Amino acid sequence: MAGRRNLKATWSLSRDTFLSKVVGPHFEQLCHEWVAWHAEPDTFDGLPIEVASGTVPDPTARTSHEVNVVVRGAVGQDHGILLSIGEAKWNKVMNVSHLERLRHILGLLAT
Repeated sequence: MAGRRNLKATWSLSRDTFLSKVVGPHFEQLCHEWVAWHAEPDTFDGLPIEVASGTVPDPTARTSHEVNVVVRGAVGQDHGILLSIGEAKWNKVMNVSHLERLRHILGLLAT
């Protein structure tokens, strides 16, 4: 029984790290692969060509914003068009504040 308690204690101490360092990045990769291999072209109003993550500087706030999913692609003859940005968060409920953050980032990219 003592060994079992040690396992529970160990998991309790390491669970958050495992979720953030292993499960979270794996989920983000799955989202990238879904965009690249499974999304219909009309999902993004264009053909996804590149899926990446990135950081967008915010000079006014003197910070930067991490973007988990950045989709660039082709619309007609135009290539390299930003089709979409998004969040890929494991086990988090996305709400309006996440959407507002993404809108803010799109505004930064537009300038």
